[in-house]
Amino acid sequence: MVKKKKPKERRKSARTQILADVTFVCEDQTHNGQMLNASGGGAFIETRKLPEVGSVIEIKSSFPGMDHTSTVFGRVLWTRATGDSDGPAGVGIEFVEGGS
Repeated sequence: MVKKKKPKERRKSARTQILADVTFVCEDQTHNGQMLNASGGGAFIETRKLPEVGSVIEIKSSFPGMDHTSTVFGRVLWTRATGDSDGPAGVGIEFVEGGS
């Protein structure tokens, strides 16, 4: 049996577990998901819509306790398909400035 080597941790700041409903725009279509965790540099969004790695998505969210919607942009670093034993389907994103 060959064990999968766990990828090296590249996160520069601590991850915080959160639960926030989000919408994101990918290929001119709006999709729904849930942000499950975030750090200063990025986040994981649970979703069945898997944008292409490298694409930049616009993410709108309303965090618990906030009375307004926040908009950030993220570059898709990796995706996880439905049925993967490592966790729920979704995307790992890196926050980027202004959609660049």
